Amino acid sequence: MKASSASNVRDYLQRIMPRDSIDVFFVKTGTASNTVSFRFFNPDSSIIPLTVFDMQHWDSLYYYSPQAATQVKFGFNRQFDTDSTIVTYDVPNPFPVLTDVSGGLDMAEMYFRFKRVNFGRQEAGNVGVRFSIQEPGNWTVAVKFRQWPKFEDD
Repeated sequence: MKASSASNVRDYLQRIMPRDSIDVFFVKTGTASNTVSFRFFNPDSSIIPLTVFDMQHWDSLYYYSPQAATQVKFGFNRQFDTDSTIVTYDVPNPFPVLTDVSGGLDMAEMYFRFKRVNFGRQEAGNVGVRFSIQEPGNWTVAVKFRQWPKFEDD
């Protein structure tokens, strides 16, 4: 699956990366609880630290629910691993909660936001991931860039 959106994500040649150059994988890693974790990877599968998403409000993630016509808080009990490469949330099952009564129309869309200075001008960028989880378990959402993204300032 591809990212649902990408805005101002640049590679090292300053080219804007389209959303179809960002792959999203969903991996079930266990059944002990209902969680969702997020990880980001470079083209060589090296891990991107979550600290690059410096505009992200990790404790107040929301998604828009068309069924409820409102913003719904996403997950609870946020936990970062020790090296800040994975963030994990406890979630209800199914997630989004209203997806089972909406006929599958409710899907969460998370935007991972960052800023950087691009030749003297500050830019805000984001990567959007749209999903729903219908099966209980521990899920990892892995986002992998096909080109090297540039998060550093110029």
